Amino acid sequence: VINSFLIAGFRVIRGPGVNNAQGVKFLFITVDCISKIEILAPIDNKSPISRRLNNVGPSLYHICYAVNDLDESINQLTKKFDWVLGFK
Repeated sequence: VINSFLIAGFRVIRGPGVNNAQGVKFLFITVDCISKIEILAPIDNKSPISRRLNNVGPSLYHICYAVNDLDESINQLTKKFDWVLGFK
């Protein structure tokens, strides 16, 4: 699987590894050092990821942005999108 990412132009920045506390196997990849993508797989059926896979299948779980001013960023986003973080 890792070779598929490398061929596609991604670079592995961490992993593959195991986080027993979260019950997941992980791999962090990047493309052009711009963004990081975390790929997760459950260790067993007790993992939160396992439950999500059973409910919705393989899917995007969350998106994270690094910002300088959290309050201002939330303010700007909630002006444009009612659904952002349940604010408004």
